[in-house]
This record gives sequence, C-alpha cells and structure tokens, in this order.
Amino acid sequence: MITLKGVKRTLFNLYLQIKRSLSRRLLRLAFVYFEFGSPTFRFVYDSKSVTDGFGAQFHRICSIIHVSKMINGKVQRPKISQVAIHPLDPFQNIYEMELFLDGANAKLFESSEFSQDSISDKRTTLKFVRIKSVNIISLLKLRIKYSFRNVEVVIVCRDAHSLADSFINYYRTNIYPFFEFLLDCKDYSSQCVVLHIRQGHGNFAIYPGQKISRELPIEYFDSIVDSIIRTVDVSDYELIIFTDAPKEDLAFSPPTQQEYLWRGMPGFDGQNLTHKGRDLEKHFTLKYSTEFSKVNLIREINPVEMLLIMMGARYLGVSRSSLSFIAGILNPDGTIFAPPNFWHPSPKVWRVISNELKT
Repeated sequence: MITLKGVKRTLFNLYLQIKRSLSRRLLRLAFVYFEFGSPTFRFVYDSKSVTDGFGAQFHRICSIIHVSKMINGKVQRPKISQVAIHPLDPFQNIYEMELFLDGANAKLFESSEFSQDSISDKRTTLKFVRIKSVNIISLLKLRIKYSFRNVEVVIVCRDAHSLADSFINYYRTNIYPFFEFLLDCKDYSSQCVVLHIRQGHGNFAIYPGQKISRELPIEYFDSIVDSIIRTVDVSDYELIIFTDAPKEDLAFSPPTQQEYLWRGMPGFDGQNLTHKGRDLEKHFTLKYSTEFSKVNLIREINPVEMLLIMMGARYLGVSRSSLSFIAGILNPDGTIFAPPNFWHPSPKVWRVISNELKT
C-alpha cells in the first residue's frame, strides 16, 4: 500500500542520491584543476597534535595519502609519535609504547612511495600551512592563492577524511602501492576467516562525539560466518577472532600522562577504566569448532601484526573500527564484509549482510 509517508521518504532518498552524485562530479572537476599548473602540494602528518589509537592514526595517514595522490601531491614519510594506551594493548606504559612505535613506524612507512627528501633541503620556496582536516575548500583556496608561483605548499594536517571518503571506491588504488610490500613479508596462511570484534567499554556504550555505539551484536558476526559456511567448505580454514573485549570484567588504570584522554569516557571513574567481560571463546568454539580446522580467539596482539593478518585474510568481517576498515581497504583479494551504519562509507565491492538485527 502506497502511503504519503512512503512517497516522501522515497523522494527524499532520491534527492540525497542526486545531491551526492552532483557533489562527486563537482569534486572531480576540482581535482582536474589541481592537475595543472602550480603550486605543488606536499602533505605532512601532524603526529604531535594527535593522541588517539593506533588504528585511528593509521587511518588518518591513509586518508592523507589518498587525497595527495588524487591531486598529484607528495606525502612526507609519516610517523606516529604517540597513541592512546588501551587495556589489552601489548604496551602498558609510555616507555613500552615508544618502543612499539619505533618498530611500527620502521615497518609500515619504509616504502619509497613516500617523499624521502628533507623539506629543509629544498630550493623551491616553501609555504607552510597548518590545516586540521583537509577539505576541498581549503585546497581550492591554496591553489588560487599560489597559482603561477614557483612555490611548494606544505600542508601540515591531521587527516583528510571528508575528501577521502567522498572517493571511497578509489581508496585502495591510491594507497595500496605504499603498503603492498607488507604482504610480501607475511609468514602466515591466508586460508582463514577473520572477524574483528571491536567492543570498547561494553554494554553498547556510545562515546563522546559519536551517535551510535562502536559495538556490534555477536549475532551480526555469526551472520557473516554462517553466510561463508553456506557457500564454501571451510574445513581447512582457520577462524580467527580479534577482540578488545576481556574474557572477564577488567579494571584498567591508564598511565598518569594519559588520564586526560579518558575523562568523560564510558566506564572511567577518574582512576580506573572498566571494560565489560565477554566469554567469546565459549560462543565461537561451541558454534564453529566442528566447521573449521581451528578456532583461534586473540585478545593481546601487536596491532601491526593484526593489521597484516587482516590484510591477507581470505574473508574479513570489519567492525566499526579504523584498524579493520583500513585492513579491508588494503586487502587485495579477500571478500570483505562491510560494517553496518559505520560513519565511514564502504567500497561498493564489499559485501553487506542483510538481516533484521539491531545494529
């Protein structure tokens, strides 16, 4: 039965589709403008002004790479200076964090695709600009201001998410050359189904600045696995589950230097951060141990190693998390399952699980 409310909803959705289509076309025209003439652009990741998680910062860097390639710019070799320490991280103090980052930066950002020359050694006139989040308006203003001048505009920024997300289907093409080498040094089998279950505090808590919880119901991940089992013989596959959910309730005391990062967060009482326990071993072992060659639930792992395993997985269930999201983008051959209602759009080639779950 056709209702007035249904017609209005259909017309509104049509309006949104037209608006998005026109916006993308205008952005494409703008990027053509950047391909000719001067100035040239060089992007520098502003690592000292960011203190969120490892995955979030790697996602920020990837967004900058994506946009720089779209305008024929360069990216200075980035580094992550500091990260927020979480309860199950393999580093639990500032010293251990710094050791981890030394290794992570050396491993992730060694590609020759990054600009390796020193900015201070360049003979071209440099114009430094600090932008919190790069968008098309800020780039157009700089392009117009420095047109036909022999300068290089050095943009120090935290991310370029808005532009990167507008061209989500070109994301992998632009960033993959910077990290392709990582798959050459993997020492594990790709014959696996990987789920990333990002919980956070638990109880479907909503963090400041977000409208929905990062946490997804366990039934959603069951739907992913069940859909794979229906089409593929997984008896030779390993089921790997990465999660930040402790098996039992866990009280975590953040380092004194990072207490300010947790103020106002769900579960933080001013001294301790409590994460709700979740016996995921019991659930997945009982449900899938007879289907897979092995069921392996991993809580404490180096996030770089987690990234590499997800990049090489034959099947990957992405959570509302930057780490598994970018791993899915970089995964060259696997089947990727898109997280529902995530605030970053998913590429068209990713699979969507249709169900009636409240997600």
